[in-house]
Amino acid sequence: ARIEQTPQVAVNGFAPKRVVTDATTKVIDPGGKLAISVPVTDVAPTYSVGQTLKVVQQKMTKMYVNAIKAVTKERANMTILAEGGIKLEVGAQLGKGSRGVVSDLTAYENLPKLKPEGEYVVKLAHTLKGQSSPLSGSVQSLNRELEIYDDVITNMPNIRASKHYPTDASWGDSMPLCKIHYSMKSPEGLVLIKDKIKGLSVDKFLAANGGKLTPAAEKSLKEVYALNQALYQKQKISVNGVTGQFSGDIAKANLMWIDDPASLKQLGYKRPGFVLLELDIHYKNGPKFIEGNMSFEEYMRYVISN
Repeated sequence: ARIEQTPQVAVNGFAPKRVVTDATTKVIDPGGKLAISVPVTDVAPTYSVGQTLKVVQQKMTKMYVNAIKAVTKERANMTILAEGGIKLEVGAQLGKGSRGVVSDLTAYENLPKLKPEGEYVVKLAHTLKGQSSPLSGSVQSLNRELEIYDDVITNMPNIRASKHYPTDASWGDSMPLCKIHYSMKSPEGLVLIKDKIKGLSVDKFLAANGGKLTPAAEKSLKEVYALNQALYQKQKISVNGVTGQFSGDIAKANLMWIDDPASLKQLGYKRPGFVLLELDIHYKNGPKFIEGNMSFEEYMRYVISN
């Protein structure tokens, strides 16, 4: 089965080239250093073209993330000497995804804004094993994350003025996201210092609550949905040279439930709620989670079932 006119898919910011053959769909990192294939034979022959593309895309994304994890360096128990005389002591690696690596920040020098009692993490770009320079796609993803964060935070007064912005939101005067406290250049590439939070993924939260959202969780999810409507109305973004409205990534993979008192205090929350792990666009920058395309009730079902 050959898939014709397959659209290019940006896998979490890497914007890879996509090559279709009779047997596989191959995704190639822009730097040409990594390529994986997804067998089309795994897709049920009775699927429509649209269903087939969705299944292949899901498999491709999972395999791409797994391939990234397998061929990139671990980032733990190291010292980073960054620009401006900043010294970072990096502890245990906490997670590795398609965009970069997150590790504990155990000690630091010349970072006056960080609270001594706060817990923080460092986010680094991926570097292939045996190489010293980080992957260009990973660096681009971190740069984009920082750029979007700065643009949105600067525009918050305008965003809060939107008729869609939630009243009495659980995050108060803050934002429902892991803040970027510092960004700096280093021999390891761009380094982001972010809040470290303790919480549950949506799947773990649902498993602990009989597969359902609690009333508090449903209220918080509605606030996140409302925030996304406000962002779409008030925030513009440029992707690949095309400027449009911000369509945020509020998919379940980018959400975490927090009720840990220390994490709530660090993020400025008034009560338990969902937080965005990253302030990012939806991967196609299409208005998927916007009224008219998906109501809140449909979004809630999407979060629970996907």
